[in-house]
Amino acid sequence: MPTNPETAPVLLDTSAVIAHMVGHAKISQRIKAGERCFLPLTALGELRHGVHKSQRQGRTKEAAKIERVLRIVEILYPGDQTADEYGRMIDAL
Repeated sequence: MPTNPETAPVLLDTSAVIAHMVGHAKISQRIKAGERCFLPLTALGELRHGVHKSQRQGRTKEAAKIERVLRIVEILYPGDQTADEYGRMIDAL
């Protein structure tokens, strides 16, 4: 049975989360409509890195935005297979 694209699970990257946080209507609508939203752990790390780099006065506000996003997403944690593939890719460089 095909999934409705309007309510299909959503895999977010750092750019999509930032667009949502700044109020990009189309992105926010898609995130809110998704059955489930997923955020890779590495993307969460990139977002938190951005908070640490930001100006002190905006840091708390940006951190709060990320915390709100974390209420609506499931974090995707890398596993052994991811680590093995990463090792292979680095070896090939």
